[in-house]
Amino acid sequence: MGTAESDRIETKSFMFLYDPETGFFVGYNHLACFVANLTDLEKQDVHTTSGIIALELKMIRDWIGNVPEIHIYADDPMLSIRLQHMCSHLLIYFLDRDTQTGSQTTPVIASAALHVPTTKPFVVTATSPTVVGRSV
Repeated sequence: MGTAESDRIETKSFMFLYDPETGFFVGYNHLACFVANLTDLEKQDVHTTSGIIALELKMIRDWIGNVPEIHIYADDPMLSIRLQHMCSHLLIYFLDRDTQTGSQTTPVIASAALHVPTTKPFVVTATSPTVVGRSV
């Protein structure tokens, strides 16, 4: 039985990693790394099969495209060496989800300077965020 020319097998892969050094949960593919801070409970849940699956689904369904995404460089000091290396040739988006109070201002962003891609170098602070809007 043949298939129509437009009806073919399609594949995509999206992988996930928990970095215990930073506490970040990272989803990535061949184009981009999406980095998110986790709550204390999520940091416990990530170590169980059902917990990591729940976080993977949340990242894809609820975070990417729904919370502010801050484009950062691979050498950003808030990333571990492991994440800097893993994401070095990819677009990197910090998912600005508040893990403390439920607002969209993450304590990591408020307290750390991010290296934001630009034609003129500058550092973004909590008072001058640059948010990249994307739809997935």
